[in-house]
Amino acid sequence: MGQQIETSPAGYFVDRARVVLAQASAAPDADPTPLAQWAEEAKRRDQRTGGVLVTRDGRIVAEWHQRRATTTDPGGAWVASKDMQRIVGGTSWVNALDRAQAQIGRALGEPVAALSASTLTTGHAPRYGGGE
Repeated sequence: MGQQIETSPAGYFVDRARVVLAQASAAPDADPTPLAQWAEEAKRRDQRTGGVLVTRDGRIVAEWHQRRATTTDPGGAWVASKDMQRIVGGTSWVNALDRAQAQIGRALGEPVAALSASTLTTGHAPRYGGGE
């Protein structure tokens, strides 16, 4: 097998991650790179639902998943049980996204933001140029 080469995310994804982190009240020095890498991969997979939970410094702590509602299924969003076990521990947790987000924040001792794949992979990302 060949050596796997890690590449930096494309400029759009870095810029979009910066915008989304700012909108989520992340720290001004939050690193957008992990989020940009995740978003670029999500776009490559054509992932349109779900997303990630991030801390104010831009660290991704868990992924969340979503099942769209249908006429026979109310759908829902949840954090994977393995992530809940890893972060919260024990077995007394609920992995529905809203409850899981609060439980993860308490376990980490800091707030976490739920950012959707669609927010991270689509939309305007400002590009600045010129000025010279």
